[in-house]
Amino acid sequence: MAAAQKLFISSTFFPNSDGYVAALKTIEILERENVIDNIWEKGNHFLKKVRNIISKYPVGAELTGVAPMFYITFKKDAAETHRKRRDDFYTRLIRKGIFFAPAPPRIRQLQTYRTGSGHDCSSHR
Repeated sequence: MAAAQKLFISSTFFPNSDGYVAALKTIEILERENVIDNIWEKGNHFLKKVRNIISKYPVGAELTGVAPMFYITFKKDAAETHRKRRDDFYTRLIRKGIFFAPAPPRIRQLQTYRTGSGHDCSSHR
């Protein structure tokens, strides 16, 4: 014990394990409540409804991403009306109290989301 008193030990989280405890509890809740599967199920249900609306109204909208994290984008056109449609779409959502994050510029360029391995990620696992 006397030797330990002469040592100096330092680490980012050494004196405080609260972050570790919170992370472990979060993982426990995510697993117990089946959160990941529920997110996929709700996302797929929502995407199905959005696809039906997109096919019904030819506004140039398209979906990119996967069920838990997808984006609604608008196909580029020569007259660049896609920008106006996109801005109008998101503005109307916000005015109705709905926040739906627009796709970042890099994501807007994708037609379908694929992993580096080439596996289609459009459905859960």
